[in-house]
Amino acid sequence: MIRRWIRAVTAAALVSLAAAACGGDPPPPPPEADRTPRQYVFVYDRSTSITADELDMYQRLSSQKLNELTHGDRIAAIELLQLSMDETPQRWSQSVPVREFQDRVMQRDSVSRARFLQDARDYLRRFTEPEGRDNFLGTDILSTLFDVAEEIRGYPEYESTVI
Repeated sequence: MIRRWIRAVTAAALVSLAAAACGGDPPPPPPEADRTPRQYVFVYDRSTSITADELDMYQRLSSQKLNELTHGDRIAAIELLQLSMDETPQRWSQSVPVREFQDRVMQRDSVSRARFLQDARDYLRRFTEPEGRDNFLGTDILSTLFDVAEEIRGYPEYESTVI
């Protein structure tokens, strides 16, 4: 008798779950589905004229701006050049992974975004560390801005912001 009751309860639960899954409205599309993707280009000045507090502020601002990114957005980080375009710029860029399914919100997409943001925070930290700045010879803002313009020009479909 107890087995029959357990089967009946289990069957009723399965039927109600199936009915709930079949009925109702489909989930709304992700909020980023109808907007232009964003690109943030971070320019970091690590010259010796920048204080440790300012570098800390750079790190907090970077983290705050990363939280605004969503699937398909892009970030780029460029360290201010010292001498000219003859040196290799310290730079890094990545895109937030796109959603697996564009028409619905899925948990694994949230997990991939969260992992990306944590990795990006960890990587961008090297642009805001005070160590290794002892031998800076100066800053070349114009050449750095040339690199920034190239980064933006390479992704015309993005709404770009330089920070």
